[in-house]
Order: sequence, then structure tokens, then C-alpha cells
Amino acid sequence: MKKLFFGVCVVLVSCGQQKQSVTEVKLSDTVNEEDSFEPPAPDKHVTAVTSASLRDSANLALSARFKNQWHVVTDPEAHWMKDQFDYFIAPKRDSLPDYPYIATGDFNGDGRQDLAAVVTGEVRNAYRIIILPAGGEPFIWEEDVLENAAISKQPKADLRAIDANGNPGKKISMKGDGILVEYFEQASFVIYWNGTKFERVQQGD
Repeated sequence: MKKLFFGVCVVLVSCGQQKQSVTEVKLSDTVNEEDSFEPPAPDKHVTAVTSASLRDSANLALSARFKNQWHVVTDPEAHWMKDQFDYFIAPKRDSLPDYPYIATGDFNGDGRQDLAAVVTGEVRNAYRIIILPAGGEPFIWEEDVLENAAISKQPKADLRAIDANGNPGKKISMKGDGILVEYFEQASFVIYWNGTKFERVQQGD
């Protein structure tokens, strides 16, 4: 955990060197859609996010680098269906309070802990995955990011691409950890560093 916060601190120090005024993002958690799910109050299954959480650190870094354009997605903004939230998300909140919006790992293969977050911003229905490397420049992933994207660390390994028919394709040798992007019961892919840039490999439909 100390290494994790050290990596995030490095990102914040890098952001501070731009001499910008950093203010914490104010998030609106109101949802007007009748069929959207309002997550339950924090309990043993839905851990409260504290002021020292990764979410706060990520939002500070995003505020500094992008002038409040982006913030980490909240549960109401993701518009989860109740069954999805109860089955896929709530059980993981004990150990991963920021799941499924924040993932940490060595995403660019340099041996340091990086952070990735599902974000939204001032423009409604605009969602991205922003990777914040330790001490490096942020990278914005735009392809196939929707409001209900769930991310987690895909440990460094050899992967097989899966084609539209479910057949295995080419072998991918990851240089670092990847970012698994899931749309529960629909599709998934992994964002990985190929040595020069981030790419994706399909894992399921």
C-alpha cells in the first residue's frame, strides 16, 4: 500500500510543477432517470470512500492536469442496474473500495505503480479511461468507453486475442500490467503497453 500511495504522490508532485492552482472537484450525485439504481448507504459491502482514498488523489491529479475537465465516475453517474451492482460490484468493495472506477498497476512496464481511472466530465455522456503514469504524462483512452465501464488490473502475462466468433487469435506478450475493461455479461478487452504505445486486445463479446 505504501508503494501505491508513493506512486500516486509522484503523479501529484509532477502535476504541482506546472504551478497550477489545484482545487478538489465538486461532484454532483443526482440522477433523474427513473430506472437508474441509487446505491445503498455505505455498509460492510459498500465501503465508504475516505478523504485519503485513491479517488481523492486521482481527482486532485486530474484537476491539476486537465483544469477540472475530468473527474472519476461515481456510482450514480454509472447508472448501474441493481442486479449488476449487487452481483458484480458490491462483493469486491470490501477489498477494493474504488472498484470498478480505479485500477493500479505497472501499466507502462517501468517498474513503478501507475493509476488508471474511468472518468467523465463537463460534457454529458462523455466517458474516458485516463492513465496516470508515475512521473509521466497522462494518456487518455477514448475507444469504447461507456458509462458502465468497469476496470481492474490485468496482471502481466501472455494473452490471446479473441475474435468475433470466440476463436483465439494472435498471442500478446505484455510488457507490464494491463487494464481489463469489462461490460458485465457483454464484452471485455485489455488495454496494454506494447513498448511504445497503449493498444487493446479483445477478450470477449
